[in-house]
Amino acid sequence: MSVGLVFESKKRFLSSIKEKKLINVVNKLTSFYFFKIYQFDDVLTLDFSYSGLLNIMLENGVVKGEFSNNIGGPGVHKEVVNFLDELSRELNVELFVEDETDYWNNRNFSLLKDVYISFLQMLLKGVYEQTLNSEYIYFLLCWPFNWFPSNTVGFITPIGVFNRDDIKKVIDNNDFLKFGETFFIWHNEVKDDLYHKQMALYLMWSECYWVKPRTNEEHQVVKRILYHSEKAIELNSNLELPLDAIKDIELLSENNSQALSKIGYRRNNIVVRFPGEFEVILPGSFIESNENDDHVFWGDNRNFRLSAYDLNEEYESKILKNCDSQEEIINEILNGVRYIGKLSKEEDFWYLQGEILYKNILAIVTITFSTPEYKDWAILTFKNIKNQNNK
Repeated sequence: MSVGLVFESKKRFLSSIKEKKLINVVNKLTSFYFFKIYQFDDVLTLDFSYSGLLNIMLENGVVKGEFSNNIGGPGVHKEVVNFLDELSRELNVELFVEDETDYWNNRNFSLLKDVYISFLQMLLKGVYEQTLNSEYIYFLLCWPFNWFPSNTVGFITPIGVFNRDDIKKVIDNNDFLKFGETFFIWHNEVKDDLYHKQMALYLMWSECYWVKPRTNEEHQVVKRILYHSEKAIELNSNLELPLDAIKDIELLSENNSQALSKIGYRRNNIVVRFPGEFEVILPGSFIESNENDDHVFWGDNRNFRLSAYDLNEEYESKILKNCDSQEEIINEILNGVRYIGKLSKEEDFWYLQGEILYKNILAIVTITFSTPEYKDWAILTFKNIKNQNNK
C-alpha cells in the first residue's frame, strides 16, 4: 500500500524536451533535495530515501512520471511536490498532476497529514486483521528491500519492529495521529527534531551494517546517523534517543564488537530474496553487488552468488557429469527440492559449486570462502536455500 501521484508535462509545440536537458536539470536539483539517481533503460528513478521513489521518463518530448510513498510520510510528499515545482520551472513546462492527496492543488500540509494518517489507519487495521487468521510470526510492513531480518517476530518496518499488542492498542484507542510520529520518518512539515530522530533510527535499523565501515557508502551512513542524532538533540535536548545504539556507532571505527544495543537488522542474519523466488539466509554484514547480472553478496572472507534460470527441458547435472571420486559431493532431495553440489579447493581458497532444481527452475550457486572453518557454514547455507513457492 502507498500514497502517491502521477504527472505529465504539457506538450510544447515549438520544441520538445531533450533527454540531456532533463538529466542535467535533475542532476542540478540533487544538491537541493538530496536524492539518489538510478537510471534503468529510459526511466530515471529518484530515491528520496525511506521508501519515497519518484520515477521520471521522457516520451516523445513529454516528461511524465509517478511517485509512491508510505513510511516516508507527509513530509516526503511535500518535498516531492516542491521538487516538481522546480523541475517545471527549470524545464519551462507546465505539469498536469493527479495527486491522490490533492496537495498539489491546495498546498495545505494539515490536510496532507490527514490523508497520511487515514492511510496509516487503513494499513494497520488491514494488516492486524490478517494476523488474526494467520500462522505467520512476522509481517513485512512498507518493506522496500530484497531482504528481511531472520528470526524476527512482529510487524517489521524500515523504522523498527512493532509487536501485535502495540498495533492493537493504537487501533483500540484510535491513536493513529500519535503513532504516526513513531511510524513515519518525516511526520511534520519541516525537518524538526522528530524528523532527525526518525532518520537516525531508519539508518540504524535498515542501512547500517554494524561492522567497521568498508566502503565510502558505509562511512557516509555512519556520518549521517551521527549527524541526525546530534541535530535531534540540538533541536530538543529532552528528546529520547537510543544512546546505546549511538555509542555502538561511535565505536565502529575502532572495530569494537561489543554491542550495547539490539537496534539494527543487519547485526544478525538476513533472508535475501533472489530471482526465481529463491530465499537464502546470509550474514547481515554481507555487501550486495551486481556482476554480469548476477547478485553477489560478500563479506571479508566469503561470498555468495546465485543465478536462476527457467528450464524448458530435462536438466542433466553438469556437476555430477564432471565430478571425480576425490571431490566431496552433495546429492540430496529435501522437501521436493534437489540439491547437487561439490566442494573443491584451489590454492588459497575453497568453494562450493551447487545446482538446485525445483520444478522447472534451476539455481546455480557458488559459495567461496578463504578458511576451512567456513566449510560447515557453506554446506548449511546451500542446503537451507528455499523456494518461496515450496514453504
